[in-house]
Amino acid sequence: ESTYTDVSVMPTTGYYYWIRAITARGKASVFDEPVRGSRKSETVQVTFDGNGGTPAISNVLYLVGSVYQTLPTPQRVGYDFAGWFTACNEGVFIGTTTIAKESCTALYARWSPHTYTIHFDANGGDGNMANLSMTYGIQKSLTANAFSKQGYYFAGWALSATGDATYANEATVNNLAETQGAVVTLYAYW
Repeated sequence: ESTYTDVSVMPTTGYYYWIRAITARGKASVFDEPVRGSRKSETVQVTFDGNGGTPAISNVLYLVGSVYQTLPTPQRVGYDFAGWFTACNEGVFIGTTTIAKESCTALYARWSPHTYTIHFDANGGDGNMANLSMTYGIQKSLTANAFSKQGYYFAGWALSATGDATYANEATVNNLAETQGAVVTLYAYW
């Protein structure tokens, strides 16, 4: 005897349904005979809003009263996908085991921004500076230069030890790295 962990109804035509069941061991079964239902199946078209990202698909039909089972996974540079919700900033989380409702016609992606670190290199100068923590999508001013180099004046921050100054002292920056946990090194330009 099998225990079913998921049973869903797949509509055909009229009042008949095919029943699909998944056993506790993950084996899917489709019963050979259609089952006569008490009413005609209803579907809802759900629109997926990437909320700044790109969904894999935009619209899907789901059977009202059945679980969503599969949902698209969108992509967004500098962010991790946190799930689908019934509103942009608030709303209820919708997962693959959530029951589809007639009233739910739009789902919105929710995102978690990546964090990264800016490391300051004296590039031949003297002194110490603490790293600066950054969040993707949020502007922040660079820490004021605390390095010195005898016979030279500080002229900004470069992206490489031999590069030209790209950022001024205490410049406002954002999105210097897209990858979670990345370390960006800025070099003192003398």
